[in-house]
Amino acid sequence: MNTTTALARSRNGLAALSAAVCSTAWLPATAADTAPSAPTPQAVATSLEGRLIVAGMTFYRIARVESIDDAEGSGTLHAEGDPLFPVEYLKPETNENGRISYEVGPPDDAKCGVTGMGTRIDTRDFAVFHQGRFVPPAEAFGGDSFRSPDMPSGRVTPAVLQKLEACGKKLAKIGDAMPFRRIGLYAHGQLVTEVARTLSSSAFFEEFPGDDEIAKMSHVAITPKDGRSLDDFEVEVRLVSVMHCDYEGPHIELDEWKHGESPAMRLKRSEDRFVIGVDVLAAPMPAFPAYTETELRQAVARHFGEDGLATEAEYTPCAPYLRGYEFTVRYRARPVQEIFVANAGGC
Repeated sequence: MNTTTALARSRNGLAALSAAVCSTAWLPATAADTAPSAPTPQAVATSLEGRLIVAGMTFYRIARVESIDDAEGSGTLHAEGDPLFPVEYLKPETNENGRISYEVGPPDDAKCGVTGMGTRIDTRDFAVFHQGRFVPPAEAFGGDSFRSPDMPSGRVTPAVLQKLEACGKKLAKIGDAMPFRRIGLYAHGQLVTEVARTLSSSAFFEEFPGDDEIAKMSHVAITPKDGRSLDDFEVEVRLVSVMHCDYEGPHIELDEWKHGESPAMRLKRSEDRFVIGVDVLAAPMPAFPAYTETELRQAVARHFGEDGLATEAEYTPCAPYLRGYEFTVRYRARPVQEIFVANAGGC
């Protein structure tokens, strides 16, 4: 992937990649609707894999269930899932028992895949597709392990179901093709950032001002999927420089403009770790490409959403600096994931 494209990603949108799925309590069961038997959490977990659910305000297809925590009847789901579409609630109806249901579906203009939404699911407030509608797990599976407040259920039309299933198959093909279960970047015992199930071949992490984990990076750890060998993975890293403009407090990086790159450095493997050595952390900043004053003034102006040339006060504080490190993970020589780790950016 183009480094400029990776650097240009929205920080807020990418931050959402690592955020937990929001909890929205809904879709409970009444006593009359409860299934007669109560399978174990392990049986429920097996049944959920590959199923459609709603968690928060998003349709998901469950890829893998890690566990279901039924302590105190919470029924908390810990899983990986592909975010398909946002959820809309339409056409409320009330049945003879006073139970409210909605027709649920994605917005008409929604495209398959929810930008900025991670694949991590940790929630007890979810509904599973069961017998033609989205219902709480207590209704789908029975038992007391899944308790939820009295909220509406979700109906789906055949057309919406077809759209959800088609999107689920499309994203599953992408996510399932990734040969790793997890990639973690560490500063000794401290996790800096990680990539788990992903629908993108690139990820971006930016350090907060005042933090120093990047300067202390020590290794990359990869968990292969079942049937894959760590011997088939390798990791390389490049240093990347960009133009930085310091305004004595606020500052900016011209991530969408020119950038310099160092030669790729392959990380040596020690047991199950790919070591980030001193040769990486002490490497000099890569040379920045040549530019003219006019080019710089135009780039600064574009950053501020303006045409023409930046003022002297806007462009004179600008100079190249080390933006960060671009890690490329390869599987059998094929690039499968890039992780850009950026020093604290501007505001």
